[in-house]
Amino acid sequence: MMDKKGVTSKFRIIVLSFLIIIIIATFFFLKSSYCDSEDSGISVIDDSVKSSLISKFDAQKNVDNGEIQKLFPASRIMFYLPDKSVDIPVGSNYNLALGLANVMTSESSFSYNISLEEKNCNIVKSDAEGYLSYGKEGNLIIPGKDYGFRIVSISIPSNPEIGCLLRYTIKVLYRNEVYAQESFDVRVVETSKKNLFLC
Repeated sequence: MMDKKGVTSKFRIIVLSFLIIIIIATFFFLKSSYCDSEDSGISVIDDSVKSSLISKFDAQKNVDNGEIQKLFPASRIMFYLPDKSVDIPVGSNYNLALGLANVMTSESSFSYNISLEEKNCNIVKSDAEGYLSYGKEGNLIIPGKDYGFRIVSISIPSNPEIGCLLRYTIKVLYRNEVYAQESFDVRVVETSKKNLFLC
């Protein structure tokens, strides 16, 4: 017959196992809730992000007269992204905000498309472009001397080569002519503890 000490030890193991299960279940619930909230608001850009993008445009204005119409073509697109590059862990999503400046005085319609320009790994181009799960292409109608904004969602699956560097190019057209063009880099990295709550 089991003594009291043995019963107490068995009880502790059961309680500890139960607590571990609760902690794991809570983690996945929180992660799921976090990711769902990001997906549901994927087309919404925070005002602080817009302000930051506009500040970047302002910093690129011609220093001689400060007029937005004097922007260099490469400065008509801005990314909410340091150094135009980002490291994304495998199995994660990343939402990239971009801004487009209408340097004309009247409301104008633009179309854009994002494609893979370069890569340093053996990934198939169509697969890499498939990582652009939202906002790969679209249209923007922007008032004169104003800005338009878009979210581009990048979803990295769990199987690509670690260290793979992907250079994407966004090309903006106005009346079937290239209005602006700019590139950004995505590097596939390993998942770490710091990235547990990335989707």
